[in-house]
Amino acid sequence: MGTNLSFTEDNATERGQLPGGGITLVGTLTSPRGPEAFLRMSNGRIRKVSTGDRLGLGGPQVVAVGDGQVRLQRGGKEEFLVMPGH
Repeated sequence: MGTNLSFTEDNATERGQLPGGGITLVGTLTSPRGPEAFLRMSNGRIRKVSTGDRLGLGGPQVVAVGDGQVRLQRGGKEEFLVMPGH
């Protein structure tokens, strides 16, 4: 049985639900390695991160992952990402 990718894509997402640009938190989970998060990067790609990961050269560092939230730090300044609707 074949699948129609366009039909699936159109029905699997709700357009306009995530803010555009920047980094958006789209999910968190606890794995055997510890808490992890899925971030949508400004280029639209999804990246799985955990505490200690750096988001690009000179980018912010992930300092904490919690239930529906991620704390980033860059140059002594902190930023909190919270899942939309959480």
